[in-house]
Amino acid sequence: MIASLALLKRIRKLEGNTVFIICYLLAILVGGFLLWLPFSNPGLNISFLDAVFTATSALCVTGLTVVDTGTAYSLVGQLIILVLIQAGGLGITTFSVWLFLSLGRDIGFKSRLFMQSTFSPRPTDELKGLLRLIFLYTFLIEFLGAFILFIYWSFRFPWSRAAYLGLFHGISAFCNAGFGLFPDNLLQYQSSFVVSLTIAALIILGGLGFPVAYELVGVYQRKKTGSRIRLSLHSHLVLLTTAVLIFGGMVFLYGIEYNDSLARLPVHQGLLVALFQSVTARTAGFNTIDLATLTNASLLVLIILMFIGASPGSCGGGIKTSTFALLGGLLWNRLRGKSQVHLFHRTVPEEAVSRAMALFALACGLVLVMSTLVLMVESGNVPFTKARGRLMEVLFEVVSAFGTVGLSINFTPTLEPASKILIILTMVLGRVGILSLGYSIARKQERHPVLYAEESVMVG
Repeated sequence: MIASLALLKRIRKLEGNTVFIICYLLAILVGGFLLWLPFSNPGLNISFLDAVFTATSALCVTGLTVVDTGTAYSLVGQLIILVLIQAGGLGITTFSVWLFLSLGRDIGFKSRLFMQSTFSPRPTDELKGLLRLIFLYTFLIEFLGAFILFIYWSFRFPWSRAAYLGLFHGISAFCNAGFGLFPDNLLQYQSSFVVSLTIAALIILGGLGFPVAYELVGVYQRKKTGSRIRLSLHSHLVLLTTAVLIFGGMVFLYGIEYNDSLARLPVHQGLLVALFQSVTARTAGFNTIDLATLTNASLLVLIILMFIGASPGSCGGGIKTSTFALLGGLLWNRLRGKSQVHLFHRTVPEEAVSRAMALFALACGLVLVMSTLVLMVESGNVPFTKARGRLMEVLFEVVSAFGTVGLSINFTPTLEPASKILIILTMVLGRVGILSLGYSIARKQERHPVLYAEESVMVG
């Protein structure tokens, strides 16, 4: 009894970030165990490591798979994967906080701050309304997307199968998971504007972030009353950066591939494929073209898009669009001789810029370290002349895992067990956030920091 009370006290003292990570790890283990059991894969051909890999990929809404989801898992296994995708998309912490608020209990000041920093730049007193919108926004968009896909597939499959395909792909797309039930992903629907644009729209709406959706709803409501309308700096940056990355990526991909992998396609279909891949590289993982046929230049463009990822408080991963925008703003202002970052006639706090720089540095470090370790496992002592192309394969896979994207150049199923464990760690770090993990294990901030004399250092 005393031990239980002591454990309960220790749990209550845990930081919100730590609880968030623990919840994710426990859910991964439980999900992996369920996917390993006979009712999930009747043939028992899936190892426990592969089951944990799939559970991690589903909960971290990544989409990387070592086996084909549509054939390796039973209906029960697929539904478990779908539940993990939905839980990962909304966030286990969101579920927990919503439950406490629904019961009329207070979640504590620290948890409120954590939820605010994760989902909203607004004051904490709007948290309950924000959480209500998260659920309403998520289920409404998923239902609309699933309904459109159901109508399309009802002309090709029985109604029950069409409804299931629509539901699975609608949730997977909105949550930016990238899991599909077709062996070739969506390659067979390369020319379908309905499938491509519906999936792309779901991915974009799921990747914008709940704070932006919350603010856009508020703007719409104020517009009806004739009130003054003004988006926050955060929403401005997210919307602008998202548009630039999507259409910029489409232009680059089509320009690089129009004479290669897109040469046999009409212009309108080639642009559709390029647009779709530009969108999915932003942490979704679906593909309507065989990525192994793309040139190195196109793969590099996809790596950049995957590394940047979606927006804060969304279903996606990566360093986030706002981080990328702040780093671009920092560079632009420094080149103009300004000491502070000014964007849209607003000054960005130094703390936000410092966090963006720290996140970028940590993300680069994680990708480099994991890529090196996977290369060591996969290539060993193989000389460069005999391992040409392996660096691109590994880098693409690691960035896809970090950005919780799920795109692959057919390299994931061939990974060694040690490499699978490294990719699992990369997916977890990419989903829970490097800063969240760093804050949970870092020392508390000094109350009276020591200041030393300044001394300049040469740079450049």
